[in-house]
Amino acid sequence: MPREMRRFGGAFYGRQAAYRQALAAADDRELEKALARNIFEAGGVQAGAARLACYARAAARALDTAEEDALVEAAQIFPNPEAF
Repeated sequence: MPREMRRFGGAFYGRQAAYRQALAAADDRELEKALARNIFEAGGVQAGAARLACYARAAARALDTAEEDALVEAAQIFPNPEAF
């Protein structure tokens, strides 16, 4: 079990670093590429990756600008995914 948890943790933190770097990149396509690689397995689902990247950027902006009280109260901060 510990070996499996290390593998799981490595995958999680690796993806977290890739997404953080992609969100900070000047090229918006970097996040799309990371999502296509990790979520869609790059199987020709670029439209899905592009939509998810738009949503992820909007969610990140909402979290960045949210007041601490809204986070603590679990107020609805995330954008409506159907809008993307």
